[in-house]
Amino acid sequence: MILIRSILLLILLSVSSVQAQDLNTLLQQGQNYIVTGHYYEAVRQLDKAKAIATDKGDSYYLTFINVLEGYINLQQQNFKKSKELLLLALKQSTQQNWIDLTAKTQLYLGELKNRQKCSLEKDSQYYFKKIVDQSAQITEKALVISAYLHLIKANQDGKPDDIPIQLKEAEAFLITLPIDKKTAQAWLSLGHQAFIYQKDKKDNPTGFQTASRYLNKALIHSKAFKQPRVQASALQYLAQLDQQQNRVKDAIDRVQQGLYITQKIQASDIAIHLEALLAKLFYTKNKLPDAKKAYKRAIQHIEDIRVDIPISYNTKGDSSFRDKLAPIYLGLADLLLQQSAEEVDASLEQTLLKEAQDVIELMKKNELEDFFQKRCEIATTPINLKKTDPHAAAIYPISFKDRLDIIVYTSQGLKRFSSPVSAKILDETARAYAKDLREGNELSTIEHKREAILLYKWLIAPLDAYLKQQKIETLVYIPDGVLRLLPLSALYNNEKFLIEDYAVVTLPGMSLIESKITNYNQQQAILFAGLSHLGDVIYDLPYKNLIDKIGDLDIKDKKANIFLSDWIRQNKNIDNCAKDQQKKTLKLLFENSKITAAIKKVFNLKVAKTEIETLAQNNQMPYLLNERFSLKDFSDTLDKKPYKILHIATHGVFGGTENESYIMTHDKILTINKLERLLTTNHFKKSPLDLLILSACQTAEGDDKSPLGFSGVAIKAKVRSVLGSLWNAYDEATAQLMMAFYDALKDPTLSKAQALRKAKLSLLKQKKFSHPKFWSSLILVGNWK
Repeated sequence: MILIRSILLLILLSVSSVQAQDLNTLLQQGQNYIVTGHYYEAVRQLDKAKAIATDKGDSYYLTFINVLEGYINLQQQNFKKSKELLLLALKQSTQQNWIDLTAKTQLYLGELKNRQKCSLEKDSQYYFKKIVDQSAQITEKALVISAYLHLIKANQDGKPDDIPIQLKEAEAFLITLPIDKKTAQAWLSLGHQAFIYQKDKKDNPTGFQTASRYLNKALIHSKAFKQPRVQASALQYLAQLDQQQNRVKDAIDRVQQGLYITQKIQASDIAIHLEALLAKLFYTKNKLPDAKKAYKRAIQHIEDIRVDIPISYNTKGDSSFRDKLAPIYLGLADLLLQQSAEEVDASLEQTLLKEAQDVIELMKKNELEDFFQKRCEIATTPINLKKTDPHAAAIYPISFKDRLDIIVYTSQGLKRFSSPVSAKILDETARAYAKDLREGNELSTIEHKREAILLYKWLIAPLDAYLKQQKIETLVYIPDGVLRLLPLSALYNNEKFLIEDYAVVTLPGMSLIESKITNYNQQQAILFAGLSHLGDVIYDLPYKNLIDKIGDLDIKDKKANIFLSDWIRQNKNIDNCAKDQQKKTLKLLFENSKITAAIKKVFNLKVAKTEIETLAQNNQMPYLLNERFSLKDFSDTLDKKPYKILHIATHGVFGGTENESYIMTHDKILTINKLERLLTTNHFKKSPLDLLILSACQTAEGDDKSPLGFSGVAIKAKVRSVLGSLWNAYDEATAQLMMAFYDALKDPTLSKAQALRKAKLSLLKQKKFSHPKFWSSLILVGNWK
């Protein structure tokens, strides 16, 4: 994030002066807001500037404003708008031969391609190389340096062996430029790339020396030209170099100098990383109170500018928050939990544990916003178990490098437990067991039993006696990371499964769900909807989901099989970004009626018809099935009355982000956004949906962010509880479980979580369905009463 803003500042400093003073002032203010990450304020200034430029008929500055707005939209994840603005600006600047403005636009287009893989046909390096190739014609040489920096950055994950050569080329070009504000910024950016390249190469003194030389040049020039932001960032990277070489005192001195500067200029975005680094340095010197204070200041800076922090994803699929900022929250939680373990005063221990709980809740709130891929205000309403459910216990498993800590919250307060298992071992074991359950592997082998038993030993055994002592009946599971892939009910203590002792509900956080308690009654209106065979929705499905099913086709027709083989051979390597090509090739595929029929057959949910008709009859409620479960009919039906329970038996996928999540109606896919609109109409606002059941949906395999989709539906659509499946459910088992669940719901003494437990136990007692693969996939998310 800091690198992007450093490069941006380098580019913005190269802007020519504007003749009209008012226009010049507004543009400068807008650019200053962009550099500091205050995009909403930047837009306000640019809108005013655009009005003046329009009155003057100044096409150059209108194009320049489009470039800046294109960048802002890029940072705010509005990729479509960013692409539109930047491509328009590129066309205009190229036609008018505005070489420098063309180069600026190409830099942003290259970054757009890096951030959103499917936004442009051109490769990102195409745009950067164009700038380097035209360096002789470009007046503002800082633009060329920026292109070099982007090329080096691209090779950090691609061809790192090329980086030393590219650093030398960039350095050789940079030393030919006049020493001014632009070169100070360029040395900082170049130093940052050199720092990234060598940070994992501690035995490479040349790399340290190169990074240090560039950063010291940035420090000297930034002091001379009074550039406090550049100066503070240079101090941060130099401090990190000191840290890597065990010069802790020197590193602390540099960080404190940097923080003094950020305080004067209110640069919270830089202060975040300086404070986090200071916390780590204090921790190294065992100054834990100072480390805790530094972490708290870093988190406060994050919260201060949270709305302006751009959401992006790295090559591993981790969001900008999870990758860069979540470790700060976890660092503070680690210190608080360690301190609570040593505290002898019970009152102070509770205070420390409450602080740790609040930090984790705040982290989870921010991560949910990343799932939505935009900064939105999620309401927080802390749940008081003493008032709402004294027989429930919330458990927060928090994985650290060397241990697993579990915070337990009950009506009696907070308590910490710990297991000596590393994050790496926990991750591997949880993924292996989740994979076994998803794939339906038998638990007869020693290895499979070992995974289930070990996870019980680490997650539940340390607190089991405490839970029994407090007569806990319901576990409120608040997992993080890979543990979200794991149904807690399937853990095994070598004698019985966890579900035999406890009801289980999964929450994104104790403060992130509707806390109002409601109980099911037989008078509540229920709408059942399902899909046993597909209609035109097949033409609306994402390309990837269709391709994943091609290998499962069973086609008896010889000609159709030959056609399909040829089609797969020609299209198996089609670029996922080539949307037009995808549409064209799918149209060709769907012209073969036998193949289309076979694809629809693969998606058939044979038992959905029986499930929906039987449940609707048993509960004497209406239902929509197959052709009647069109998007329009579904929408019209929901618009007529405020149902309290909505039961949908249809295929659906919940991916790592909101945009990758959907369920199928007969003719169209239904995204989370569309579902939100359907469930937040006026009558639902007055009487929100109490329970949404997605009996045949599943989360994306191996993606530990995908279970957030159920939470996302609950939060965005204002649904109190969601019942969904972590993996592709077994038809007959699911149908039986659902019938048992509705029967249990009719018992006014049972909560939704307890009703689900009773239904799962009914399957567990049957030899045919005793394996947890049949009953553990369905999890209740949200309000459990």
